[in-house]
Amino acid sequence: IATALDDPGLAAVARAMLALAHYASGEYRRAVDMGVQAATPEDVRAEGFGIVLPPAVYGPTVASWALAELGEFADARRLADAAVLTAETLTHPHSVIFANLGRGFVLLRQGAVDAAVAVLEHALDIWTTADLPAVLLELAGPLASAYAQAGRAADAIALLERAVAEAVLLRHRLGNALG
Repeated sequence: IATALDDPGLAAVARAMLALAHYASGEYRRAVDMGVQAATPEDVRAEGFGIVLPPAVYGPTVASWALAELGEFADARRLADAAVLTAETLTHPHSVIFANLGRGFVLLRQGAVDAAVAVLEHALDIWTTADLPAVLLELAGPLASAYAQAGRAADAIALLERAVAEAVLLRHRLGNALG
């Protein structure tokens, strides 16, 4: 529909959302294709087109996850790094956190646990200065996993407990499921 309407914003959003749907269903190649295509031209990268994260950050980040699942770590890191760079140029804290979440996920899948912890803790540091309480729910699982793999089980448990408490405070359905 977006192509027929010649609406690049709608196309970018659709592709970003399709990237996640394909990723979630294990269709990693299709997730990569959609995620890469969601990266919008530079003149509209800051546009959210009605979603929280700009497709130029969201799509490539999800594509990096899919490439990591396929074991294509060089390409996954290239896409994750590009998403971080885009997010940093936008100075949009949620985008920077999400893109670093992608970078951390790739490093974790690659087995670079210490590097993943550093990247994900950087995202957590950004979260602590931003007014984005629900974003902790996105970040807590991957960082807790990295902590656990680094032998920091107590830190992992404390972070997950903090995330659950935050979810309950926000009345987020995750808080109801885990609380």
